[in-house]
Amino acid sequence: MPHGRIDQLNSLYRDFYENSPDMYASIDPETRQIRYCNDTVVSALGYESKEALINNDLLTVYHPDCHEQVLIAFKQFQQEGQVDNLELALRKTNGDKIPVILKVNSIHDDKGDIVCSVSCWRDISDQKALDTARQSHAVRELRYRTILNSVTDGWWDWNLETNEEFLSPSLKKLFGYEDHELPNHVDGWQKIIFKEDFAKALEAFNAHIENGDPYNVSVRYHHKDGSTRWVMCRGQAIQDDDGEFRRMVGTHTDITALKEAELQLDHIAHHDMLTGLPNRAAFIKTLTATIEEARAVNKQFALLYIDLDDFKKVNDALGHHHGDDLLKEMAKRLTTFSQEGYFIARIGGDEFTILIQDSPGAEEINKIAQALVTLISERVIFPNRDVVCTPSIGIAIYPSAGSTPGALLMHADMAMYQAKALGRKSYQHYSDALQQRLDRRDQLERYIRCGIEYNEFYMEYQPIVSLKEESIVGVEALLRWKHPKLGLIEPSEFIPLAENIGFMPALGDHIIEMSCREFSALLQGDQVADDCMLSINLSSLQFSKGDLQHTIHANLSRYAIAPSQLLIEVTESSLIEDFDIAVSVLRELSASGINIAMDDFGKGYSSLSYLKQLPIDYLKIDQSFIRNAKAEGEDILLKGIISLGQALNLKVIAEGVETQQQLDLVRNYNCDLIQGFYFHHPMPLDKLMAIFETV
Repeated sequence: MPHGRIDQLNSLYRDFYENSPDMYASIDPETRQIRYCNDTVVSALGYESKEALINNDLLTVYHPDCHEQVLIAFKQFQQEGQVDNLELALRKTNGDKIPVILKVNSIHDDKGDIVCSVSCWRDISDQKALDTARQSHAVRELRYRTILNSVTDGWWDWNLETNEEFLSPSLKKLFGYEDHELPNHVDGWQKIIFKEDFAKALEAFNAHIENGDPYNVSVRYHHKDGSTRWVMCRGQAIQDDDGEFRRMVGTHTDITALKEAELQLDHIAHHDMLTGLPNRAAFIKTLTATIEEARAVNKQFALLYIDLDDFKKVNDALGHHHGDDLLKEMAKRLTTFSQEGYFIARIGGDEFTILIQDSPGAEEINKIAQALVTLISERVIFPNRDVVCTPSIGIAIYPSAGSTPGALLMHADMAMYQAKALGRKSYQHYSDALQQRLDRRDQLERYIRCGIEYNEFYMEYQPIVSLKEESIVGVEALLRWKHPKLGLIEPSEFIPLAENIGFMPALGDHIIEMSCREFSALLQGDQVADDCMLSINLSSLQFSKGDLQHTIHANLSRYAIAPSQLLIEVTESSLIEDFDIAVSVLRELSASGINIAMDDFGKGYSSLSYLKQLPIDYLKIDQSFIRNAKAEGEDILLKGIISLGQALNLKVIAEGVETQQQLDLVRNYNCDLIQGFYFHHPMPLDKLMAIFETV
């Protein structure tokens, strides 16, 4: 949480809590421990100090008779973020009860998560006492008069038959009037109360007379100087011996300062301090109301979930200060883009949402989403550097994509991640087809974690052929997965999944061990040359694991494979995640005699600059260059890559060679090695052994 916000909150807490006559405490939303309480709690319950309560369970302050109610209310708070006007009883240190009205609110962090709860207990002992005293008119009136005479707030006495109302001088002074300036009649205060609040006060009065509800209502008055005063009105109607209500007496307490602090706290609780946009809590509240309205009138609306692509990289590169400036710029753009019927919020990190409450249809929504992609992708100018930050947007339409806030948010989030998976800087709608793909992904995620244990993974090997001798000089190990129920699953489907869920380091270790074990068996035959290499692909996550070098050397030693017989393949994309660590690991492996190949060369980011820093021995040309080459001389780029590799004293491998024409082309360009279906498809170990025996 930013320091500025903490300071602001602390200041407000001091004003709002410590000076309040009500009891306040901050409760840990997970453990129920008391983290803070004001002095009113300490004195009311009879404790010597706050320390006697801090870190105790919340139930400590409640009377045992209502513990069950408290636990139910706490569960309600965890689910809904608030509890309103629940009547309970606190327990004093001497065992006495204090009847209270409980109200609980929550405070959220920038991500929208609840960080603490604030419980307010209002002592209603006096009201209870007044209710109990109704049987005796004399006792009731005497007690109430005693209370009125002892308070410094303004008080009033209303004759319900004549509408005459005595207003104490202190009450008139509360609103800036001298004693003679306001008449002792209902018309006097009716002139200065807000009209809409008069209706609220009248409703509370009727409920008090008809149902016996406490007359306890906060209203606004016009001060003589033109300002607004918030007042807490409390009162009690008095019956005569016949049971008829003849009079009503009560007090007015100025709560303007408390109300303003409360409004400020409410603003903080429902707005993002960095951008000023509504936060997650405010968004959920608005989304819930929008669903209720749409359900009532049978209309649809759209929820757009926006995530900034690669924001973390931008944030790390520019620093958090400029990262914050970037978020503020995006919020400004979204606010400018907003129209009537839009509700925009920042719900956490680099995630924004837009509610389009009057959805114009899918085609128009697509236009809006594309306009947002274009707007957000516009260049942001910083000192000495320009930044382009693109969005991925997920779209969920009510009610087809869900009928609850949770379902709509989840499905819009799913669609957003699908947009990222399909290349980013785009938008995707949630649909049944998307749900099926996601269900498939969830199914594979569950199964893949057990694949190693159940021996579902196996290796196939594709020979690497020397063009000069047309002999096999190496084999690339390729992982395969055959599930007992789902059958063969394509590597293009399960490898990205393993990387996304963090399973790739474990799977990578399994590939290294299994490949080395089977290659060792291959080497036992006399037909395999001593310089034949085993090629293994590495993932970016394996570099950050920390023990990659040890894993590789341990398996080489275990299966009696020379370092020079191992070729490690890496892609530029696998190095970009943490380039410095990857370079350090590769240099250490290269120094031990292990060969290094740059895979998918020409497909990545800044190939030439990386080649100068990496201990590369081989270049593997991405198969797209081979596939698109039609005839000699037409693909200058392919020839240039081969020439570049040879100029750098690197051996060049052309992968994806499938036709005689492609073979002739790379041969004429003097490529060193080839790999592809023209010579061999990937095959299991037994077939590979048979090929070597035939050769």
